[in-house]
Amino acid sequence: MATAALLHVLAAVAALVVAVAAGDSDPGKIGICHGRVGSNLPPPSAAAALLRQNGITKARLFLPDPAVLPAFAAAGLDLTVGVPNENLTFLSASGPDGAAQWLRSTVFAYAPADRVRYLAVGNEVLYNNQFYAPHLVPAMRNLHAALVSLGLDARVKVSSAHASSVLAASYPPSAGAFDAASLPVLRPMLRFLADTGRAIHGEHVPFHQPRERPGQRAARVRRVRGRRRARAGRGDGVHEPVRRHGGRGGGRAGEGRVRGRTRRGDRDRVAYRGSPGRHARERCGVQR
Repeated sequence: MATAALLHVLAAVAALVVAVAAGDSDPGKIGICHGRVGSNLPPPSAAAALLRQNGITKARLFLPDPAVLPAFAAAGLDLTVGVPNENLTFLSASGPDGAAQWLRSTVFAYAPADRVRYLAVGNEVLYNNQFYAPHLVPAMRNLHAALVSLGLDARVKVSSAHASSVLAASYPPSAGAFDAASLPVLRPMLRFLADTGRAIHGEHVPFHQPRERPGQRAARVRRVRGRRRARAGRGDGVHEPVRRHGGRGGGRAGEGRVRGRTRRGDRDRVAYRGSPGRHARERCGVQR
């Protein structure tokens, strides 16, 4: 009962991460986005242990929380550590030396570098944090230069997480296109990612799209319930246009995160959140 309760709490505050076969991602492993905003949350050590017990080997932290980093690192989880939006102005102006000091004092003081896989610089900056948009790419460049100076750039990758709203069109996938208003930031970011060989990170919330007609959602759930294999390396209906158009923009293919709170009794949500994990375990991609 205690384990079931912990699982329900985690499902309410975390989102399933689907590492699709793109660039340097691993299609055979899944993880969670671990949030700490909520009530009755398990302590970090218990949450980390529960993840390992359920075969989850990767986790994204939305910020470098000194209470969470040591517990998750000690559990042997590969971490994506978020760089908060409010730190972008400092990191964009501090140069590589300031960024290196920030990394040493904020991240590596609490988790060894061999447990950190990605720095996710900013969170959905182009969605609702436009103030930070001009600082995003300079901060990414300074953090990458800092990792080079520390000899960690081969291990720790710099990317950025963006909402699916950066897409002006996502269906059909072949017609996917970025929103024109986002291009002044996306173009230099994609060039940076191409130069460093990293993937763009996309956050997809398929159950929280208010304009999607119910029939479309039902059809999408039916597709992911099916057992038909997808080709390895192909993403879902939102990830695929990011993968296609990101490549045309000069960037690498993307990694996708499928998000959405699970509620008791909502079978559609259970199906949609469970199927990507099954596809990832079977190494056959995720739903299209």
